[in-house]
Amino acid sequence: ASWCGAPDAAAWFGPLDEATFSHTWAHPDPRMDTLQREVAALVEAAASAQLPTHETFAAIRSLAAERLSRHAAFSAVGQRAKSGPIPHLTEAWFC
Repeated sequence: ASWCGAPDAAAWFGPLDEATFSHTWAHPDPRMDTLQREVAALVEAAASAQLPTHETFAAIRSLAAERLSRHAAFSAVGQRAKSGPIPHLTEAWFC
C-alpha cells in the first residue's frame, strides 16, 4: 500500500508510533535529513536574530546550493521578491 499516492512510501514512511500518534520517516538519501537539520538550525538562528524573512530564504537557498555543490543562483542576500510579500504562517501552533 502507498501513502498519499506515493508508490515509494515503504522506503521512507515508518510504522505508526502509537504514543505520539505519528509516523516516523527518513528520506532514502540521508543527506536530505542532514540538510533538514541544517535548515532548521539556520531558521532558528535567523528567528532569534530577527532577520528579515527574505534574508532567511536567501540563506536557505545558498545552503541548499552549497550542499548540492553548485554555485548559489540566488547569492544576493537581501534581494526581495518582486512578486509580492512572502507568505507567513499565522497559527502559532502550526509547525
